[in-house]
Amino acid sequence: MNRVSGLLVSTLLLAALTRAEAASFCVVDGAELRQALSTAAGNGESDSIRLRSGSFSVTTSSVAFYYFTSESFDLEISGGWVSVGPQPCLAQTGRADATVLSGSGVRQVLSLGGASGTSGNISVSNLTIRDGDSAQQGAGLNLGGIAGFVGDLSVSNVVFDGNVSATFGGGLTAGADGGVLKLINNLFLRNKCGSDYCAANLTVNAASASSYRAFFSYNTVVANICTPGAPPSCDTAGVRIGGSARSLFIGNAFAFNAGADLKLQNLTSDVYNNNVVDILGSPAASGGNLSLSNPLFVDPFSADYRLMFASPLRNAGSAAIGLPAVDLDGAPRLNDYQYDIGAFENQDHLFGSSFEPLL
Repeated sequence: MNRVSGLLVSTLLLAALTRAEAASFCVVDGAELRQALSTAAGNGESDSIRLRSGSFSVTTSSVAFYYFTSESFDLEISGGWVSVGPQPCLAQTGRADATVLSGSGVRQVLSLGGASGTSGNISVSNLTIRDGDSAQQGAGLNLGGIAGFVGDLSVSNVVFDGNVSATFGGGLTAGADGGVLKLINNLFLRNKCGSDYCAANLTVNAASASSYRAFFSYNTVVANICTPGAPPSCDTAGVRIGGSARSLFIGNAFAFNAGADLKLQNLTSDVYNNNVVDILGSPAASGGNLSLSNPLFVDPFSADYRLMFASPLRNAGSAAIGLPAVDLDGAPRLNDYQYDIGAFENQDHLFGSSFEPLL
């Protein structure tokens, strides 16, 4: 066999191995998404589920879209995909509102987890999770959460809007037990809960607190409330972190939440360059934080939580961690000499105010 033929055979073998180790789905509606999740849970390989732009909902079950696996393979779910000619899901839009998963106000939207002892990573990106309603935690998204599940969890460029839980975590409940949890560039908006922690309820455990295992970075958390009739113990409509892992809260914009914005119940949390009005618990380290009850959003009454050009949150972030190249709008993430606080980077001096609201 000559050298060229050998290279060709090697390339074909590599391609075959790659195909054997990862499956890709392009789905267009709720029924197809359910089928893709069911297949991914037991097909013995890592899976990438690409969601076409559009709305995804179902009419049966208490959970719209469910995944639970006893295998240690990765799952990636991403939205905003469009087909180009005959090629399905070939190009991706940068806006989270292009793909909407809905609970229709009667069911939990999305539940993703792995059995104890499994280590497959799970990521969700570039979509909106809306109108979940559940008696369980995480009416919008219940992620990980099983003791002994050690996979990494990632949520980026996701809008959690109008989800209602009778207990904790109206928007999101996430639990990592040895893995890393990363929540970056998300919007938590108008979520409600009957017990506490209405935007997000997070628990991350680790054998050592010497390094960060939980990252809550450059999110916007606004207008989350306890449901009418909730007990006085519902004191944090924003975000709660618990567990033994060390966590980093950096660059987040909290505003207009009922009660506290942030509750720290883990061993070690560092809090830098956020706008946060009310914290329950004491950070291990902090700096660069603002405490503005009105951070000067463009139009809160119309759910436009981009920053005005005059907002003190502009250029008030930190480059201490890396960020995606684009913000929640799909616009450049770094637009001046420093990151803006929150999920949206102000674009006024480059492009004017031309973006349409996400909601």
